[in-house]
Amino acid sequence: AKETVTNLVRDPRPVPSAVHDERMGVCNACEYQKDGRCELCGCILVLKTKMNNARCPAQPPKWVEHWTN
Repeated sequence: AKETVTNLVRDPRPVPSAVHDERMGVCNACEYQKDGRCELCGCILVLKTKMNNARCPAQPPKWVEHWTN
């Protein structure tokens, strides 16, 4: 969860809605999702999936950073 706050400070811009929806679909189907949180990193998924510079903590990641200009 600390990583989520750090990433938000570094780049507060949200990803496009389509990217957020795709990430949430992946997270909602993930075995590490429980009650809206990731059991690997502890992040609240509805927030983490909106950030440009966030990535899934699974190995390999199920989704990665999304950079916008």
